[in-house]
Amino acid sequence: MSEFTENPVEVTATPTIKKAFNKKKAIIASVVAGALIIVGAVGVTAFKSRPDVRLVTALSNLFGDKNVEMGFSVQMSPEFMTAMGMTDADVLEMGRPGITTVTDAATALGLMELRIASLDESSSDDKLSSRMQLAYGVKSIIDLTLIDRVLYLSTDAMTMPEQSPQLVSQEEVDGVMSALSIYSSMAPQISGALDALTGGQAISLNFEKGTALGDAFDEYIKSTEDSAMSSKVLDQLKEANGAALRDSATVLSKGKDNTGDIFVLSIDIYKYLKAMKGPILELAKSQLDVLGTDLSGESKEFMQGIKEFQGKTLDIKTWLDGDKLVRLEIDLTQFVAADQGLNAWSAAIRMNISDANIVAPSNPYDITQDLLSLGLI
Repeated sequence: MSEFTENPVEVTATPTIKKAFNKKKAIIASVVAGALIIVGAVGVTAFKSRPDVRLVTALSNLFGDKNVEMGFSVQMSPEFMTAMGMTDADVLEMGRPGITTVTDAATALGLMELRIASLDESSSDDKLSSRMQLAYGVKSIIDLTLIDRVLYLSTDAMTMPEQSPQLVSQEEVDGVMSALSIYSSMAPQISGALDALTGGQAISLNFEKGTALGDAFDEYIKSTEDSAMSSKVLDQLKEANGAALRDSATVLSKGKDNTGDIFVLSIDIYKYLKAMKGPILELAKSQLDVLGTDLSGESKEFMQGIKEFQGKTLDIKTWLDGDKLVRLEIDLTQFVAADQGLNAWSAAIRMNISDANIVAPSNPYDITQDLLSLGLI
C-alpha cells in the first residue's frame, strides 16, 4: 500500500475490525495520542515529507490560532449501541420523554457537545475572553462566558423540552421552577438572579480591579499560571511528538463530503509510544516531583505495558475546509471485539473546530452586589 492513496469517495466504507485487544488500555492509548495531537504537537515537523501541504498548513495554523472554538462530542451509531448490548427496552427504562429507541439514544448522544472557546485580544488578562458551554442541540444547558473580567452565566434549561429528541419533560421543568420559587422566598437577595435565569436572561459577576472580587480573580489567575506547564516543557513535548509521528503516522486515504476534504491518519501505537517513552516519563516526572513522587524504574514498566500494542493502529480522521481544519475524529470501534461485526467509525470522539465568537449577552442581570450582601463571596 502506498503511503498516500487517493480515494474519490467519502471515507466511510472501512473494513470491519479484525482483531480485538484490551479496550481499557487501548482507550488510554487513544487518549494519549489524541490529546497530544490536539495540544498542537502535530505540525510541519511531523508531516513535512507528506505530499499534501494543505494538511500541514491547516494543522500548523490551528494550533497557532488564539481565536478558536472546539466542540467535543461522542458519536455512536444505533448499530454500535445495539452491538454493545443496548435495547429499546433499556432506553425506555431511562424514562426520557422523547428518547424511546436505540436510534433516539444515538441521536441524543450525538447532540450533546462540550464547547470551549478562547479569544486572546492582547497580552493582558483583561482582554482574554473565554467561553465554556454544554449544549444539547441548539439548546444551552449551561453557558459560562468570561469577557474583560466579567463572568456571564446563562441557560436554556427552561426551554429544553423544545429540543428534539426531547430529553427533559415539561413536568420536570415545572418542578424545578416550583423549587426555585421556594429558594427565592427564603433568600430575597437572589430572587432577581433566579428570575433572570428562569426567564432566559443572563446574569453577570464583575471582577473589577481594586475590589475584593478583583483581587481574588487576580490571585486565581496567578495560581493557574504558576501551576501551568512551562512553555519550554511544552515545546520539547511538541518537538518529540512531531518526530514520533513522522515515523509512526501514515496518510491512508482521502475523500470528500459536505464538511470538507478528508484525510485519514493511521498511527502505529506501539511505535509512537515507544518513541515517546522518554518525553512522557520526563513530563510526568516534572509534574509529579512537587508531590514527592518517585518515577524511577517506570521506564521498564512503560515498555512492558505497551508491548500489547504491537501491530495495532490508531486511526484519526480530519476534515479540511480550504486550509482550515474544521473537524477531527478518533475512531473508537477499532477497540471493540471482532465478533461484533462493526465497521470502523461506528463510534468516534469528534472535535468540531471553528473561529471563536465570544460576545457578551445583552442586558445581563448583575448579581455582584446581591452576592456580596449575602456574604457568600
